[in-house]
Amino acid sequence: MKILFWGLTIVFCAFILHLIWWKIKIPQRQTKALLKIFFGTFIFWLFTLQSLQVANVQLPPFFLINWPEYFHISLMVVALSLSYISFYTALEVDSPTLVMILKIEETGLEGMDKNLFENILNDDLLVKPRVKDLIRDKMAFWEEDRIKITTKGKRLVWALQFHRKVIGVTGIGG
Repeated sequence: MKILFWGLTIVFCAFILHLIWWKIKIPQRQTKALLKIFFGTFIFWLFTLQSLQVANVQLPPFFLINWPEYFHISLMVVALSLSYISFYTALEVDSPTLVMILKIEETGLEGMDKNLFENILNDDLLVKPRVKDLIRDKMAFWEEDRIKITTKGKRLVWALQFHRKVIGVTGIGG
């Protein structure tokens, strides 16, 4: 029960810090900020609890935690934090599919005219924001009139290709 309590408490505290930070100002690099918040909260918790135990502060039995419990709590916090961060990044930026379906939904039951669809849903809305994200995240850069991939971008490509190979995807996905 202690593992569940502490794991959820740590993740909940990190989530509250996330909400407070985003109410003040949404950071430019949100995933990086979330990693700092969630793992910073976790490290702070580990340090604080360990310091209390080293100082022999008398805590109720519910607070006494041994090393196997630290390990299990760590696994739970890391799993929940990474799950939340990966879920958040899916919502952080509107995917081209989401942008298209929202625009179509706005037109209601009559649907969207094909010409309007092609005029509204162009590269300015669907492609250029993603290119800006690639450059902002240092995955690519402009050199004269060419866009080139960085080492960081190559690592991402390698990871994605490896994952696709492992799960058996052979064609190019969307």
